[in-house]
Amino acid sequence: MIKIIKKIVGALVTIVLVAWLVMFVMDFFSAKEGKRPMFCLDEVTVNYDGGVYNKCISFGYQYYEYVANSSEGESGYGFGPSFIKPDIERKIENAK
Repeated sequence: MIKIIKKIVGALVTIVLVAWLVMFVMDFFSAKEGKRPMFCLDEVTVNYDGGVYNKCISFGYQYYEYVANSSEGESGYGFGPSFIKPDIERKIENAK
């Protein structure tokens, strides 16, 4: 009986990990192509003096992009773990 339960739990954990990996890879390559992520749990948009900052938080990772109002400002995107605050977010908070 315990062997059956272990097999079922192992199969469920494997399915969840594979599903997360597929979501992560799809969003990563979408970000590389300059597209928005497909899986977004929470989206935050902040307007600041230099432009607009958008952040999409998903299952353990985040996609963020920032667009400057002028050609002199910084523009770009990033993709990384959701528990680390991006540098551009720190710059915006310090500018306030």
